[in-house]
Amino acid sequence: MKITRVETWRRRVGLTQPYSISRGFIDAADLFFVRLHAGGEGTGHGSATPSPDVTGEALEACADALAPAALSWLEGEAVPDGGPDRLAPLLAHVAERMTATPAARAAVDMALHDLQAAAEGRPLADLQGRCHDGLPTSVTLGILPPGDTLRLARKHLAAGFTHLKVKVGRSWAADADRLRRLRRDIGPAPRIRVDANQGYDLEEARRLGDLLEELDLELAEQPLPASRDGDLLRLPQSLRRRVAADESLLGPAEAKVLAGTGAAPPPSGIFNINLYGNTRPRSRIKLAHLADSLEYMPAASLFHQQKEYIALRLQRQAKKRPVGCQSLTTRICHHRHARGAG
Repeated sequence: MKITRVETWRRRVGLTQPYSISRGFIDAADLFFVRLHAGGEGTGHGSATPSPDVTGEALEACADALAPAALSWLEGEAVPDGGPDRLAPLLAHVAERMTATPAARAAVDMALHDLQAAAEGRPLADLQGRCHDGLPTSVTLGILPPGDTLRLARKHLAAGFTHLKVKVGRSWAADADRLRRLRRDIGPAPRIRVDANQGYDLEEARRLGDLLEELDLELAEQPLPASRDGDLLRLPQSLRRRVAADESLLGPAEAKVLAGTGAAPPPSGIFNINLYGNTRPRSRIKLAHLADSLEYMPAASLFHQQKEYIALRLQRQAKKRPVGCQSLTTRICHHRHARGAG
C-alpha cells in the first residue's frame, strides 16, 4: 500500500465550556489535522495541538511543518501491513525530518498508524490486541467560584461522568475551600483529581497531601513548576505516589528521571502520558516501559481511536491497568472537525 495524497488543514475550535487554569484562560483550541490517502485502500487521520509553553513548539512552526509542500515527500511512500511495529523505519524517517516540531510529528505518526489499521479493515485498538472495553474518562472543571463549580459538577455527574478533574493552583486557600465544598456536595462516590498546572510552591504542595487524605482525592497533577521536579523528593513518599507528572514529562529522557534511577526514588508515582501532541505514539509506549513500577494516565486526544490504541498498547506492554483517561477539554466537536472538514 502506498500513500497517494496528503491533506492538511487547521481549525481554531471554541470550547463549549471555556475554563481557567493557574496560568491563564482557555476558550479555544488550535487544531491541526492530517489525512493520508492510499487510493482505494483507506485513509488515515492524525491531529496536533501544539503546546508552546510546554514543548516550545509555536503554532506557526507546527503549521509550517504540516504544510502540503513539507509533507509532499510522503506521497509514494509504502505503508507496510502486519502491525504497527513494521512502521518503525518510516516513523524514524518522520522523526528525522520533524525533530523540532513534536506535535506535528505526532499528527503524522497517528495518521500512519490509522492508515495501516484502515487498510486492514480493523480498529487500531483491535490491531494491537484489545485488553479491555473502556476506561473511565474525567471531565475538567476550571478555576471557578465555588457555586459555579458545584453547578458544573452536578451537570457532569448527571451526564454520566464518574471522575472530575478540578483545576487549582492560583490560591491555596480558595482551592481548599472549593474542594471541601465540592466533596460535601457530591458525596464520597465520585472520583476527584486535581491539577495545579505548576501553580503551587513546595509548602502548598506539602499541604496538598493532607487535603488528598481529608477529601479522598485521587491524585494531584503537576503541583510544582517543571523546573523544580527535584523538590518533589522533599515531599513524603505517600504523597509522591499520588503526584502525576504532566508538563514535566516531555519524553523518555524526562521519564527516566521521574521514574527514579538505581537507588534514587521516583519523584512522581504517576505519569500523565499526553496524546495531544507532546510526544508521538512510539515515544509514549517507551514511557510506559520506563514507568513499570508506576501508574499512568493517558490524556485524551481529539481522535478517540488513537487514544484507545495508546491506552490499550500501554496496558499490553506495561501489563497494568491505567488510572484512567483524562479529558483535555470539556467537549470539542470531535468528528465534525476531524472527519468532516477538509
